[in-house]
Amino acid sequence: MKQISAKTVKIRKPHHCWGCTKEFPVGTELLAVTSEDSGKLSTVYWCITCDGWLLNHRNEWSEDDGFDYGDLLEFDSYPKPIQPDEEDWNGEGGVYSEACDNIL
Repeated sequence: MKQISAKTVKIRKPHHCWGCTKEFPVGTELLAVTSEDSGKLSTVYWCITCDGWLLNHRNEWSEDDGFDYGDLLEFDSYPKPIQPDEEDWNGEGGVYSEACDNIL
């Protein structure tokens, strides 16, 4: 699989993040990655949490392996969803992102 482009876009319709499967509403900025595989183009979207995790945990994965939908959730080091009884709960079911030091 060959990456053709990667750019941050403001989405015009709801999309799911390829890494964590979370759905994001219209107007959210996501990283759009377009790739070519066997002559077919495909675009997947990555949220800021997943993109940050990928950048900060390069020693845990190989670009040659690629990722299936939702694969990042299987890594022990991936940020876990915050539960309502936790101190950092934002009331909207967010997750804490070490990459951007925010609740998403």
